[in-house]
Amino acid sequence: MEPKYPHIVVEVPIGGISAYDLIVQVETAMHRDGADRSTISRFLSEMSQSGGSDNDLGPLLATVTKWVTIREKRFDKPRILIEFYGGGDWDGKTLDSHSSDPREAQIAFHYYDFTRNGEIGRAFHGVSMGQFERMVRGEITSSDLKFEPGKSHKYTVMERLDEGDEVLVRIKYSVRDANKGKETES
Repeated sequence: MEPKYPHIVVEVPIGGISAYDLIVQVETAMHRDGADRSTISRFLSEMSQSGGSDNDLGPLLATVTKWVTIREKRFDKPRILIEFYGGGDWDGKTLDSHSSDPREAQIAFHYYDFTRNGEIGRAFHGVSMGQFERMVRGEITSSDLKFEPGKSHKYTVMERLDEGDEVLVRIKYSVRDANKGKETES
């Protein structure tokens, strides 16, 4: 079936786009290529009724391709690998921005941006990565988070390696225990 507006082409990254970003990219392309407001409103209405989500883009893509042409593209962003070590829930875990799992790819880019492109010494504190991951999957809400009084999970960029079109950022885990007055590895 030919899309309603085949001349509107939207390029999306292979294996790494959220439902929201897909909708925004299509809406932006429609504006750019001269679609009128009522057409865009009908598109957005149909998208909201499609039932798709970040975990299942299938229904959204089926709806989008009725309207415009979708072209998958590997963008020129380098492959980002975020490796956690030193203990904690994500000890030994590596996130890959080119993962076929869109959520993993999105989280890898998020941490790369959050650490100012893997700046050595950049650190962040908060809940454990295990709790964060359970919250992202919808298994718990922010009100379910368990905080240990006086303890803070700390993640620090210790190393950044650039090799061609790949960047490895190594993040070390430690725990700050105010009760003991020191920072320790797990």
